[in-house]
Amino acid sequence: MTSDQSSPTSSRDRHLFGPGPKRILALDGGGARGILSLAFIERVEAVLAARTGRGDAFRLADYFDLVGGTSIGSILASGVALRYRVSALIDLFREVCGSVFRSSWLSFGGLLAPKFSTEALQAILHRELGDTTLGSDRIATGLAVVAKRLDTGSPWILHNNPRGRYFARHSAGGSFIQNKDLLLRRLVQASAAAPTYFEPQLIRVADDVDGFFLDGGVSPYNNPALLLMILATSKGFAFNWKTGERDLFLVSVGTGAARVRRDAADLDSGPAAFMAIQALTSLIDDCNIHGQAMLQWMGRSTNPRIIDREIGDLTDSWPLPGRLLTYTRLDLELQRDVLMRTLGVEVDEDTVSQLRLMDSSSSIDRLLELGRGAAEKIVNEATLPALFDRGAASGQPDAAAPPAAS
Repeated sequence: MTSDQSSPTSSRDRHLFGPGPKRILALDGGGARGILSLAFIERVEAVLAARTGRGDAFRLADYFDLVGGTSIGSILASGVALRYRVSALIDLFREVCGSVFRSSWLSFGGLLAPKFSTEALQAILHRELGDTTLGSDRIATGLAVVAKRLDTGSPWILHNNPRGRYFARHSAGGSFIQNKDLLLRRLVQASAAAPTYFEPQLIRVADDVDGFFLDGGVSPYNNPALLLMILATSKGFAFNWKTGERDLFLVSVGTGAARVRRDAADLDSGPAAFMAIQALTSLIDDCNIHGQAMLQWMGRSTNPRIIDREIGDLTDSWPLPGRLLTYTRLDLELQRDVLMRTLGVEVDEDTVSQLRLMDSSSSIDRLLELGRGAAEKIVNEATLPALFDRGAASGQPDAAAPPAAS
């Protein structure tokens, strides 16, 4: 499978620096549950293709000015930015899961060695991405990859904005490796290197300095939407996009909400190590909810969700005169009662537990079916406001401003 490479060389710069409203697509991490994200963006692609009148010629990279992701989300984001059709990404996802999620008993469940072989994922990424760098003109729109650099304890967001401080050496001096020269396949593999599942990645970041990178999901940004909002609007990252509910549109896509309730007595009587693991893993859920709450608070949400019973969905809670963005969250709660209420699907608790696994390929078909059902209900004209379509009908963003001189 190959991507569509017909986009013009300046496509990225037109997306990043052209006038008009800006559109961001943020894709969560979640391993095998990433098929749910694909179900949602498949529906987004279909709705926008029909509305722009471009049919099969339409790509999500024609619409979104910045695409970013964490872990599996970074792999899918790269595919979108390289103008893959979503149907092709679904085929690729099936291959990745079938080839990669094969555990070796020698790993003892990830305790003594990574649970899965890195080589299978490496081979697929090398075939699909080759020697494409973060600064390559093959990348048709803005792209951001979230990873965790463990040796410095810091989340990293690597992006292809040529105005960025670390995109090229002449923009900042120093001995760092230019972001534009970093291999995309190495970056997304680092972003997906979940502890105990895959080997960490050593990436040269400066002369004689290697960074030790892990899955971006072990940072606060397994859901990268809030970070991408900061990336797009903070002066330090040099995108400098205008805020406003008619100027900035962020679509955040999840991989299946799966907060699990546990019996307090069981936790109290369980081993201390088990309690510690549960507390740490629940941080991913906490950060996800926090990001959603912040974006609903500061933005105009097209489909607000209840954050908790006390604060509700934060509608009309923003204290300043104008909202900073329009925001939508596309996700499906993997809970028995939710699946019955929203989709009319009855499943037992064992099935739901299987659907929640992030390292199993056996549930992909069922998750895709459920995701498509949810997408049909959620993704519509209300969640994708037409006022942000300007520039997308022709497949070209509005005319570009030239990149700033470094």
